[in-house]
Amino acid sequence: MSQKHFLLAALCASILSLAGCSGLGAGAYNNEKSIASDVNSYNLNNVTQSNEGDTFSAQVENMEGMDTIWDCSADAALETELSYDITLYSGKVKLALISPDEEVTTLVELDSGKSAAGTVSFTLQPGENRIKVVAGEDTGFDMSLTVPEGEFGSLGF
Repeated sequence: MSQKHFLLAALCASILSLAGCSGLGAGAYNNEKSIASDVNSYNLNNVTQSNEGDTFSAQVENMEGMDTIWDCSADAALETELSYDITLYSGKVKLALISPDEEVTTLVELDSGKSAAGTVSFTLQPGENRIKVVAGEDTGFDMSLTVPEGEFGSLGF
């Protein structure tokens, strides 16, 4: 009887561990509630990145999920802009602005094989504002981002 219990427990543990790992990027990509949360959840492989002052650059072979790369605590409403240069090799990627009241605004979004460069203006709300990189399944990209306010972090750290 104890061998049956052991096998049943092992089977349940395997199912739970597989369920916890499935659909990470695909499930989060279109889920604004997940994007707005403080949680970062991602798979990230072979990334080279630099963070110098108000500019962040990254070359990512493969990412799936979401990670906060920029934040800014504003005392009052403030107009600013994001300058970007993104080349997408595979998958899909977007940059999502999360306001202090957890409203999600897509600043830039690209599908596979596309590239884009430009500037987008947005308003920082009083409180903590964040930008997340949100990547679909098997997403590879290069990006360079500049925002004069706030601070850039790093992907995966």
